[in-house]
Amino acid sequence: MVKDNQYKEGLISIIIPVFNVEPYLRKCLDSVIHQTYQNLDIIIVDDGSTDHSGQICDDYQRIDSRVRVFHKRNAGLSSARNLGLRYVKGEFIGFVDSDDFIDEDMYESMLHEMKDDVDIVICGRRISFPKEMHQKSKVAFCVPKCIKIDNATAMERFLQNKNISMAVWDKVYRSSLLKGVSFPYKRVCEDIPVTYKLIAKSRNIVHLGKPKYNNFHRNGSISRQEFYYRQIDYAVFAGQICKAVAIEYPQLLM
Repeated sequence: MVKDNQYKEGLISIIIPVFNVEPYLRKCLDSVIHQTYQNLDIIIVDDGSTDHSGQICDDYQRIDSRVRVFHKRNAGLSSARNLGLRYVKGEFIGFVDSDDFIDEDMYESMLHEMKDDVDIVICGRRISFPKEMHQKSKVAFCVPKCIKIDNATAMERFLQNKNISMAVWDKVYRSSLLKGVSFPYKRVCEDIPVTYKLIAKSRNIVHLGKPKYNNFHRNGSISRQEFYYRQIDYAVFAGQICKAVAIEYPQLLM
């Protein structure tokens, strides 16, 4: 990739929460350590895995000096991400889920668009499914070309779930945005309030216009009980966001 004079090079802290994903973990970690952009601080949080995931994490820490592994008792995704946020060193922050993987040039491509007046860079995603689910892969949350939008426009697209997803892992953030921000403890749909807050705190946002994140919808990743609580938490967070929008973006309330 040709780098212009405004190309922003800086350390990216990547937070990867891990819990019982042994069959998928090596593919995920390989996709991160083999990025074309090498200035990475890779924070892996093993959230009390009972399979061999913790050992795999330690293996990668031994072979790559950029990898730091933290083991903790199981307390959920939010707790693991919050622990990772305590140890970030980078000027920028990204998240990767441990059963997904990323294109080798994802962070180079995204950081190339992180100009001085940009706080978040977004990419599209490819969604794939196990063969037994008989569903075709698809591209989601993408735009035809690279675009730069202001805060209010980005918020409108986020609220419409259009081009800007509620997930934290298809984005790179200026780390200053996450000061004072944490994931709600022991809740599902935990990305929703965090993504809202980060967009609200941002100045300009760039959408890369290309899918670079590979999201794998595996069987058994969401239990019936979790699906039930997901519906409840989604409603709660949506209500909280509506109240905030009424104050901060009244023109977008409808």
